[in-house]
Amino acid sequence: MRLHYSTLVYELVVEGLPKNKGIEPHITVKEDINTILNRRDPQLERSLELLGIM
Repeated sequence: MRLHYSTLVYELVVEGLPKNKGIEPHITVKEDINTILNRRDPQLERSLELLGIM
């Protein structure tokens, strides 16, 4: 069995933010098991809704 994996580390440097902490979203979207089973993407739907596309 062969296993390939990356040994590179990618970091995004943003001034004013502590290292090793991501950016928290302004809008949270809740997911439940039905959205997964119905193959829906609530994050994409909410984004499009905010942009006025949906």
